[in-house]
Amino acid sequence: EKLRKALLVESEIAGTLDSIPAFRNARVEKYRTMTLGSLIKETKTTFLRTEPFPDDDLRPHPSKIVVRTRRAIRLTEDNAATVEKDLKKLVTLRNDLVHHLMEQFDISSVEGCRAALSHLEECRQTVDAAYTTLRQWAHDWIAAGEAMASPDFQAEFVEFLIIGEPNQVEQCDAKP
Repeated sequence: EKLRKALLVESEIAGTLDSIPAFRNARVEKYRTMTLGSLIKETKTTFLRTEPFPDDDLRPHPSKIVVRTRRAIRLTEDNAATVEKDLKKLVTLRNDLVHHLMEQFDISSVEGCRAALSHLEECRQTVDAAYTTLRQWAHDWIAAGEAMASPDFQAEFVEFLIIGEPNQVEQCDAKP
């Protein structure tokens, strides 16, 4: 849950340079107390996407530059269906373990304890697989962030901010 919360917090940055820390803190607070089920619903609408983000609703500032960055993993419809099925399975597993484990196994007997242990070991494999996927997403995000922080990317980005699209300059120079 902690890694999922961290990915959700970091999936979007928005505001003016001086308001971004407050924006981030608000996101930390938003996700801090969410349950796994709520986090997974938020994951599906925030950074697991089959469609582009909808039009931007970021409000302009009268005298400051406002920025927004969003990170998302773009999935095909088939991949999204598989991921959604896996995420639902994870929530169900968590709820069964927290709320129904004691009902399913007689832990007052040795056999019941063995059966519960075997069940927990199977559950652990499912959790490990989900965690491995989530960690891979986090590693990919870190790599993307490092690429964006590289001097080459920074130079291209600054040039884009100052000049705009390369074609725009050529179009302005074109004779009618």
